[in-house]
Formats: sequence, structure tokens, C-alpha cells
Amino acid sequence: MPTVHPLRRVRSRAFEIEAALLRASVDALSATRHRCRHCHRTPLTGETLHFYVGRHRTDAVCELCRPLRVATPDRTELVRSPEQASTVTLCP
Repeated sequence: MPTVHPLRRVRSRAFEIEAALLRASVDALSATRHRCRHCHRTPLTGETLHFYVGRHRTDAVCELCRPLRVATPDRTELVRSPEQASTVTLCP
């Protein structure tokens, strides 16, 4: 019966922990971001995101899925990086 080297077991466990931490951090980041209503993709930094206000919810639509909508969006925003979202700007 083949035996597993102890070092291999440690590396395997370390990989499992690393993958779990990465998955948790990606889930935490995507929870605070908008997702496209059609393709469910999180738009990248610098992309345009269009918002359509409905009766019960606001739909976010990415630039790629924008042609699927006939109506004009209620507002359009540029997706910013997480670092820029928390900065404070002074108005003159």
C-alpha cells in the first residue's frame, strides 16, 4: 500500500487553505459591487455601467449588454477601482 509523504500532505492542506481564503476574499469584494442584470458579470474598472430604475428595483447593465435595452438609462456611471470609491474629494 503506497504511503503519502508527510510534506505532500502539508502542501495539500496549505493549498486548500489558500484557495478557501482567496474564494472568501473574492466573494467579499463582489458582494459590494454591482453585477450586470443580463450577463451577471462584474464590470471592470473603467467600464461604463448603466442604471435603469424600475418600480421595485434598480437594474445595472454593463456596456456589453446595453444594446439589449431599448429605453434610455436613468443614469450612467464609470466603474471606479475600490481605492477611488473611498476617497474624499473637495468641491470648490
